[in-house]
Amino acid sequence: MRLSLSLRGFLLLASISQACHATQYLCANAAGQLSQQTQACPAKAAPADHSNAYAALDEQQLGWYQTQIHCIDGLFFEDGYEDNDPERQRLINQRLQGTDLPPYVEAQFNALLAARASEPEFDESAYRACHRQLAKNPEPNTGSRVELVSHLRLDNLHSPQGKPARAMTWSYNRASEGLHLLASTADQALFSSGTSVLHAVDLRTGKAQWKRDLDSEISSQALAGGQIYLADEAFFIHSIDTSNGKTLARFEQQGLASDLTVLGDLLVWIEEDFQLVAIDRTSGDERWRLELQGEGYQALRSVDNRLFLLDGEGRVQAFDSNGKALWQRPMGASGSLLAGNQLYVLDEEQHSLQALATDNGKTLWRLGFQESQTPHLDADAHLLYLHSSANSDLQAIDLRNRQPQWQVQLGSELSDSSLHFAGNTLFLRSAEDQLYLLDRRDGSLKDHLSSQQELGSFMQSGRYALFSGTSNLLLFEL
Repeated sequence: MRLSLSLRGFLLLASISQACHATQYLCANAAGQLSQQTQACPAKAAPADHSNAYAALDEQQLGWYQTQIHCIDGLFFEDGYEDNDPERQRLINQRLQGTDLPPYVEAQFNALLAARASEPEFDESAYRACHRQLAKNPEPNTGSRVELVSHLRLDNLHSPQGKPARAMTWSYNRASEGLHLLASTADQALFSSGTSVLHAVDLRTGKAQWKRDLDSEISSQALAGGQIYLADEAFFIHSIDTSNGKTLARFEQQGLASDLTVLGDLLVWIEEDFQLVAIDRTSGDERWRLELQGEGYQALRSVDNRLFLLDGEGRVQAFDSNGKALWQRPMGASGSLLAGNQLYVLDEEQHSLQALATDNGKTLWRLGFQESQTPHLDADAHLLYLHSSANSDLQAIDLRNRQPQWQVQLGSELSDSSLHFAGNTLFLRSAEDQLYLLDRRDGSLKDHLSSQQELGSFMQSGRYALFSGTSNLLLFEL
């Protein structure tokens, strides 16, 4: 079982700040809301006894009641929870507001169920209604919101350049509806919460700027020219001004769009019926549409004003900005298409990285690596990082000459790590949620910290590197 997400998020900040402050106490009120104070928490009053009220519920009421509990647990606590978790109790009781049902007290309610000869009948329609409402708006009675509640300088934690790191924590803290970074400019991050809600935060001040609910789940996004383009599952493309969150245009399409890409004045995507579509990103007028050969397309990339995609049969297909087919190249079914300042095909099954010429698809060079090595391509820096699970080392290969640049021994605790890079910093994340910061130029270890929670998406934004967590947005100044 694990700590509730809100408590873990606050404990992260409290534990990091201990070196700088007197003893702090995190105290929960009757509603389960936490506050920090310097005096010990007062003793909690025993909860009111609702046993008789539970026993008086008829079969239909009890079934509806328990269905709401299953809905909350399925959406927010699928990995388990501690007994008498205050956040779980708050969410369940919030769901019961506006009804004549008694409040939820875990031990008392469980005692009632244990005394019954059979489980109450599960209310399938009530479960679907609950799931639909909470997936879109996790705070149904107060309105879902994201608000900065802490912005701390962590004087005992530094980036590799010696500058203090900064951590932001947000009041939105649902595991299954966590923060997910979508795009960023030099001083702004755009992230989603729920399934359709878009938020913007000023990275210089840490202030939330605006929030938009698109009413339908976001399927793909692209950023260009002060606008974020969002494809949703209702077959619309939204053009939103990143400065204020206002919709500039909305274009209805024929199907679900994936891999939304900006190419000059075009928006291009792969439509669900295996068509490649391009529209004018100002007017929404369709420029061209073509039927793709094959199916199962995994990626759409742009390099040198050309479009490239890899189909399910392992063929790289190339097109110009007018939708004209340029060339095809079979690469094997286990490859993945990557792009930076060069077009690459990474084949982890064949243990190789190939660079392709964008004009004709010919192989410029091929680099092999060992089966025990996990590759991470840093295309813009012309580097390939190879992490070995066999001897727990990390090697950097300069792709301009395919020669080793440096090699360091990491330690067995990093055998399952994932790697990210920004500026001259490498971020290595271990299976135990330890975050290690290395210098990209020579591989030397500069710092590390414990995140205390699972870290999700990563993004570099100008002079910042950002990680989303289940309840925190961690920001490093590069």
